[in-house]
Amino acid sequence: MNGQWCYFRNWFSSADCEKIIAELKDSNLQNPNIGFDYASQDPSYRRGKICWLDEKKYEYVFDEIWKVARIANEKWFDFHLTGLECVQFSKYQDDGRGFYKKHQDVFWLNSTPHHRKLTCVLQLSNPDSYTGGDLILHDCDQYPDVNDLRQQGNLIFFPSFLYHEIMPVLSGERYSLVSWIYGPKWK
Repeated sequence: MNGQWCYFRNWFSSADCEKIIAELKDSNLQNPNIGFDYASQDPSYRRGKICWLDEKKYEYVFDEIWKVARIANEKWFDFHLTGLECVQFSKYQDDGRGFYKKHQDVFWLNSTPHHRKLTCVLQLSNPDSYTGGDLILHDCDQYPDVNDLRQQGNLIFFPSFLYHEIMPVLSGERYSLVSWIYGPKWK
């Protein structure tokens, strides 16, 4: 592994980001579940709204994320990757102080033949449209500049086993897409 994270500036245009927000922000958003089986909700641990992108309707999003994931993996991580799991639209708003406490995205004990290996976050919101809500990575040798992670259209990749969190949104709304790239189970 050559790094603990990497990001790609302006990979998606502002127009693309605004279009995705407009199409999904008032859709059938649900309270997020937590855990491998997505069976529990805990608003003291995670507060926001989510929905899952339809792969056919948003094929260009899935294709771009998979393409960039392969570039990121080749240059930084060198993990054995086999596919893109899904893409989640996330909305964190200030009325409920949207946040997601420190967590990992890999489910170590599961019955599937694979693990999540890379997490990808696409920043959809214009950074001036909200305060707070920063993506924070933990336990890194070096940390990305929080302001760079806030830039609309930027993609960040990091190993799914890396602890991270979304700080409380203080004003406005923060929108992002989150996806996971998987491969054979870690050994």
